[in-house]
Amino acid sequence: RPMPSVDILLIAFFIGPDTVTKYVFNTYVTQLGLSVAMITGSAAAPAIASLLASNNPTAAADLIDKTKQSVLFMVSLFASVTLLLNEHFVNIWVGPQFYVSDAATVAIVLAFVQLALIRNDSQIQDASLDLKRKVLVGIASSGLTVALGAAMMSWFEGSIEMLLIAIVFSRIGMTLLYRRYVQELRKRPMILPLRTCVLLPYGVACVLLAHHLQLSGIIPFFGFATGAVLFSIAVAFFCCFDRQSRVAIWAGIKRRLGRL
Repeated sequence: RPMPSVDILLIAFFIGPDTVTKYVFNTYVTQLGLSVAMITGSAAAPAIASLLASNNPTAAADLIDKTKQSVLFMVSLFASVTLLLNEHFVNIWVGPQFYVSDAATVAIVLAFVQLALIRNDSQIQDASLDLKRKVLVGIASSGLTVALGAAMMSWFEGSIEMLLIAIVFSRIGMTLLYRRYVQELRKRPMILPLRTCVLLPYGVACVLLAHHLQLSGIIPFFGFATGAVLFSIAVAFFCCFDRQSRVAIWAGIKRRLGRL
């Protein structure tokens, strides 16, 4: 699976191992989010494959929609928390000298969101067992990432922000094609609810608040982080799930609480 390590290889080659160390510390939360998103997608893949094999496209499309909503929820949660708290998290964990920059954090989050959604579409395509197109697109995208990264570093030497932006741009084609391939499996239009657009201004608000946020010490950090995570969960829950899914999830939560 070459994609997740392409960024580290490019940073090591074009910028240096010291920057790789900083990058690893700064992407700890997003790497965790990527793992959670992939586990979520993997859990649904066998059921999607079974529905597709039994020629039940309506049920398969419904399950694909629910899976994508769940992954988007996880991605939105980890992205917003990273935008808001990454600097303070790194400062407390390893020290301020290891924090890259606010611009790099935004680029890291963009790359994380894009890669998580690509991975989810890839997992759904795996369920169809039609892998040839996906593999060819992945190989071409990896080659384009290396070429565009090299070109960007010739203009902006040593800029991790511009290298990450190059990686994001090089994967746009993969993002669109994988989404199209999933659309072919669904056999019906895939329309995100309008409230999903709220996630963009919320992310901008997180960036602006993080710039003015002052947290000195572990206790203030964890206190604020707890509130921020809970609020981000509420925002992502409202924006990422449709009404039917929200009602079902809330009913499930109440049932579980009732058993305690």
